[in-house]
Amino acid sequence: MLTIGGAAGAASFTHVHNVAASHGQDGWLAWADAIVLELMSIAAGLELRYRKRQHASTRFPATVLMCAVTLSIAAQVVEAEQSVIGWIAAALPAVGFLVMTKIALNRAATPGPHRAAAIPDPVVPV
Repeated sequence: MLTIGGAAGAASFTHVHNVAASHGQDGWLAWADAIVLELMSIAAGLELRYRKRQHASTRFPATVLMCAVTLSIAAQVVEAEQSVIGWIAAALPAVGFLVMTKIALNRAATPGPHRAAAIPDPVVPV
């Protein structure tokens, strides 16, 4: 799971960097765009999990996550071959990264089986 998520994140990161660099974000700015966009997805996922545990509104982090994924997919599709297959293939890293993040966050959020503390039998005087 970590390998798939890492590969998908790296591919998505590379697409975002390349698009930023080819559209006027020279040098470190292209790297910053890629870093910020990819880490926003992770941060939004972590915040979603936290807010669900606190029974708080998840609207803002869910919106941030969807915006980050949409921008990442857009960056990948811009570089793709202009065909349906090209667009699907280009979108795979962002979708894969989102899916692996979701699986990892759900696993971390799932509590283990709850075991009740053993209650000893009452002591009977002899």
